[in-house]
Amino acid sequence: MPSDKFKEISQEEYFEHFKVKDDKSKLRSKALDIVLDIRKFEIDLYWKRATYFWTFIGAALTGFIAIQQIHSDEIILWSVLIGCIGFVFSVAWYCVNRGSKQWQENWENHVDLLEDKEIGPLYKIVTGRPKFTKPWYHPKGWLPRIETLITGPGPFSVSKINQIVSLFVIFLWVGLIIKILPPFSFNSPIDPEYAIPIGVAFLAALIISVMGRTDKNDYKNLTATKRETTLQPLSKENKDDTNPAKTDGDRPLTNNHSREKKDTMEKNGNEKIAILGWGSLIWEPREDFKKYIGSWKEDGPVLPIEFSRISNSRNGALTLVIDPDNGSQVRTRYTFSNRKEPDDAVCDLRTREGTILRHIGFIDLKNKVSMGHYTFIIDKIKLWAVQKNFRAVIWTDLPSNYVEKNKEVFNAKKAIEYLKNLTKEGQKSAKEYIRNAPVEVQTSLRIEVTKDPWLNNNDEQIANQ
Repeated sequence: MPSDKFKEISQEEYFEHFKVKDDKSKLRSKALDIVLDIRKFEIDLYWKRATYFWTFIGAALTGFIAIQQIHSDEIILWSVLIGCIGFVFSVAWYCVNRGSKQWQENWENHVDLLEDKEIGPLYKIVTGRPKFTKPWYHPKGWLPRIETLITGPGPFSVSKINQIVSLFVIFLWVGLIIKILPPFSFNSPIDPEYAIPIGVAFLAALIISVMGRTDKNDYKNLTATKRETTLQPLSKENKDDTNPAKTDGDRPLTNNHSREKKDTMEKNGNEKIAILGWGSLIWEPREDFKKYIGSWKEDGPVLPIEFSRISNSRNGALTLVIDPDNGSQVRTRYTFSNRKEPDDAVCDLRTREGTILRHIGFIDLKNKVSMGHYTFIIDKIKLWAVQKNFRAVIWTDLPSNYVEKNKEVFNAKKAIEYLKNLTKEGQKSAKEYIRNAPVEVQTSLRIEVTKDPWLNNNDEQIANQ
């Protein structure tokens, strides 16, 4: 049941919730990633909703105009009915526009508050054309001004214009309904044939405007239910049929027969979900992820891999990612998820990596869907999956961020110097990561760093440097 209203919080409380002022905060970084994703999602939904309403409103307007060409006693009634439908959808469209704008601004405000220590004031700084230096009466002053006025950018809000258009369409329908109705007279009785649909339409518009608002109540003491699912116990006869020690007809099941059945099951791989690995996922799967996977196999697809992602969770150490620009061709490993559906396996990997959905790549051959940053990588993994007769393949698709964060082009020697300048904890994490990487992961950085005495320095030597 709804109880207390949401309480307002101060800016300091907001900063505390998301650790905005903490330079090492992982929460702030994750929150910003999620907010940017949701903001993009809301903008996409905004225009999908607009298309949805325009389809119905356009169809209603077309029907209203077309029906005027019909000569019938029922033309006014049908025109009123169509007009009421168009009116209700227009009111709904206007309210949806405002609701979409509300949530879009909500996420944009979150970006403004969270971005400074992550990406700088990127969304708060607005760039524009240089100002005019010539006065308006100068030939080189008024011509550029006219050109800018006609073809240049302007500080218009696309969402506000859309709201104004939706409001205009509401008044358009009201005008059309009034125009089509017979002349009104206070001395004439109200015709229920017209009054009922008009009354229902205005009531529907009122309900949408009042009851369609976002609920701001705080919900406490929620209830939840869980469905229990069990299998019926096998009868004695069925147990005997499934026991490999029993006979199959008149012929006993030998060890060779059992092995043949097992091999047939293993070859039936078209429902298997493979998870690719090349980095810490192999040697550090973590318990909450480990329980959903099997052992690692070493004949995965060959992909361009490099230590080119700066990891906040590892104190700035460089971690292995798919890197088409700088990566070396590495034979990856794979394991099987014990999940039945690829979506569940995607969630498992996403949770383990502590990242957002767009940083998890996947191919579902059964449903013919895929997602990933690089098309040619998807095609390469898909070819491998088809050859293996797997249903789906999932992998971590975090991009390289070395250039973005270090402001220089990646190469092995510069990257090693970057590692040497990390804090003591960062250097320790970096060396542990490089040492633990699978032996087959021979990238340009690993080949170079194994020649450098730094890799074998102990922590005391690092502290004294």
